[in-house]
Amino acid sequence: MPNITNTSNDLGSTALEVWGTLDGVLQNVIASDQNYVEGTLLARDPATGNLLPYAPAAVPNSVADVTVDIASVTNATGPDQAVVVPGSLIGDEVVIEPLGVWPVGLSAPQGRVLVNGTVQVRVVNPTGAPIDPVSQTFRFYLRHFANALAPKYVLTYPLTVLASASAAVTVMSAGKVNQRRLFVHGAPPTVATANDLDVLLNRPIIPVDINQLAG
Repeated sequence: MPNITNTSNDLGSTALEVWGTLDGVLQNVIASDQNYVEGTLLARDPATGNLLPYAPAAVPNSVADVTVDIASVTNATGPDQAVVVPGSLIGDEVVIEPLGVWPVGLSAPQGRVLVNGTVQVRVVNPTGAPIDPVSQTFRFYLRHFANALAPKYVLTYPLTVLASASAAVTVMSAGKVNQRRLFVHGAPPTVATANDLDVLLNRPIIPVDINQLAG
């Protein structure tokens, strides 16, 4: 589409310049009706391809050291063992590093979070005999799912999506936006932080300071 430049809007306008738009599906994954305000930042769900409201986790990604005694792993099995890991959240991307000697023959430990605060650690033994790892400290690197979804789009009009439903939308995919009118979804929505704006600088959407332009 051709470039569109708005020249007659007041300083409270959302879109200063629209370079491109995207038709997509905005998915409501919360079991309640959701009201999305104009200027809501959106990300894309890598699993479904649908658009999701950008709402980073309330806590930052973290690293935790926990002493774990992995039970003896029977040959040709890969059981899960629940380990209490502070700060872990459902859906976290988990990387586990054994800090002691790891037995030859066992796979590197893998983890997933099905319940907040607990990591299911899976170790596979493909050999022909049981292996019993010694108790040692494991380092858990936790990257929260919400923090992995970078904002890439801007909803340019208010919208209500019913509980656990979805709605077709046209969103801004490239252009300049008044940074004071960009919002992180929540109840109530919050103005995008400096960190949120910094992420957007690496995207086709560019937040701009209206005061600087006006000066």
